[in-house]
Amino acid sequence: MKTKTAKIYISFILVQVILLFCVPEQGASENPHVHTIIVDNYYPYTFVNQYGKPDGFSVDLMNSVIKVMDIELIIEVKNWELALKSLENGEIDFLPMMAYSSEREVLFDFSPAHTVAYDAIFTRTDDVRLQKLSELSNKSVIVLKDDIAHQYLQSALKLPAEKILLVNTTADGLRKLASGEGDALLMPKLTGLLMIKSLKLSNISPTPRIIELYTRNFSFAVKDGNKPLLEKLNQGLLIINKTGEYKAIYDKWFGEVDTQWISYPKALKYIIWAFAGFIAVGIIIFIWSLSLKKQVAARTAELNSEINIRKENENEINELLQQKKILLLEVHHRIKNNMNTIMSLLHLQSKTLKDPSAVTALLDARSRVQSMMVLYDTLYRKNSTGEISLKDYLSPLVDKIIVNFPNSAIVRTEKHIGDYILDHKVLSPLGIIINEVITNAMKYAFAGRNDGLLTISASVTESRAEIIIGDNGIGIPEAINFDTSSGFGLKLIGLMARQINGTAKIVRETGTRFVIEFEV
Repeated sequence: MKTKTAKIYISFILVQVILLFCVPEQGASENPHVHTIIVDNYYPYTFVNQYGKPDGFSVDLMNSVIKVMDIELIIEVKNWELALKSLENGEIDFLPMMAYSSEREVLFDFSPAHTVAYDAIFTRTDDVRLQKLSELSNKSVIVLKDDIAHQYLQSALKLPAEKILLVNTTADGLRKLASGEGDALLMPKLTGLLMIKSLKLSNISPTPRIIELYTRNFSFAVKDGNKPLLEKLNQGLLIINKTGEYKAIYDKWFGEVDTQWISYPKALKYIIWAFAGFIAVGIIIFIWSLSLKKQVAARTAELNSEINIRKENENEINELLQQKKILLLEVHHRIKNNMNTIMSLLHLQSKTLKDPSAVTALLDARSRVQSMMVLYDTLYRKNSTGEISLKDYLSPLVDKIIVNFPNSAIVRTEKHIGDYILDHKVLSPLGIIINEVITNAMKYAFAGRNDGLLTISASVTESRAEIIIGDNGIGIPEAINFDTSSGFGLKLIGLMARQINGTAKIVRETGTRFVIEFEV
């Protein structure tokens, strides 16, 4: 009896062990699940629809992938910044749509790109349309925070932080742009076009400029090292691509604005019509070219004849102009030589006179002739017949005037003469004025002194020139001016200034300054 009871007890224990190992644990047959986050207001990729449910291209895509891989999916809705941090911290398993970049590859692993999107520069319709990324360097740009475009503006364009206007959703970015904030918005083109239509924003250009420098290669992204999940996602993408389900999802969301899918019969029909059109146009052009060929040949002969005649006339004119130029340069050379002769004669004549006033008059006349001689010498050396640099003329003229005086060794000169081109008809009277002012300064301004300073400046602003000749000498008495002076020099200055339609004035501050102004 005891033996039978023991056998029953042992049999009961064996049944319990078999049941323990053979009967599946409750819940073991349930499908594994993964956790993800989508971003609202990123239509048509991800958004929350009117029923409060996650929707969009990326939602449909990952649902299809998860379904074929027999996995359950948990979806939350947060902004992009929180979505990135959640995946980085391991709080979620994957994100369905992340643009690949080398910076992100450090933190995440990526599937092959399931969608390629081009970014575009959106602007308001009343603003200048921006054509390329380099034009954003001095603009304020709206961009989604922590988006691939945000990283590009910071790393590639080096755009200052104050020029980057960050938003949490692309819808907010479009609203900011429409309200007048920022100069441009950087975001995917298809997303922007569909959202503009959805939000009914009429003042944003419907033809944004596509950026060719980079693309958004959207992929599934998992935390770095999560290879098992990434392999399942990759396999699911491959399956729905082979079955045609990917194309159906793409057409559902992007068929309205992206016409990249064209059926073969339709494409063949377009090609046939285009080919027929080319043939018809070719026949018309051929017939038309035959009718024009004779006219063209006749007209070509006429034009060749006219060209030959014009070339002959042009050569003759150029030869005459060259002869005239040579003649004018020769005239300048001879005038310079004659003036040099006159200067020598005046100098020799002054040596024979005893009257100091007569000697001074002859030397003053010699100095005036010298100013004109320097002009013609400069014209000849510069191979010019009418216009020369103000600096090339005045600088040597000042030196030639000062060196004639016995006190030249104690007088310093400071010259600030701009390199402006003026006509010799203006420079000739101007040279006489410079000569008179410097001559008077060398004679009277530094009497009884051991040193002196002469400053000459010349500048041209817009259509007006200003010449200033100053000294730090004893100054001219208040009673002496252009009208009351008994000497010929001051009167000559006023006369020459009027000849060039200018004005002359005396400024008595720390010496004397003559200010000559005239139009150019």
